[in-house]
Amino acid sequence: MSRTAAVEDTYLAIEEAARLLKVRGSQEKVRRILPAFEPFEGGIIFSATAGLGDAADLDLTIQVPRRIDDPYAHALANGFVPETDHPVASLLSDIKKHCTVNEYLIDVGVVGGFNKIYVHFPRDVQGVAKL
Repeated sequence: MSRTAAVEDTYLAIEEAARLLKVRGSQEKVRRILPAFEPFEGGIIFSATAGLGDAADLDLTIQVPRRIDDPYAHALANGFVPETDHPVASLLSDIKKHCTVNEYLIDVGVVGGFNKIYVHFPRDVQGVAKL
């Protein structure tokens, strides 16, 4: 299956899940984000945020492909997060200097769009003091 087909199949599954949950969001937000973070090496986790109307969302957790070394810079370059002088702009690179980062994950909402980036240490648990 081609990457384009994989993204389209994933998008169709997201659209169907959103319809079943009666979540009305901007499908264009998801359509922009999916190709930027494929291939989906670890799959996609679907979860629902409870609520009525705009409070409801279909959330997707996506493992960032290993080809993307800095997911914050990648999200910034693709227009998913605004440029800022806040310390959050250097947080991921600071963590990577001090800890072994096994993988990154992102959260995307059908309503909320690009939400967050996670640093994941599944094989090398970090202590709070080190972080």
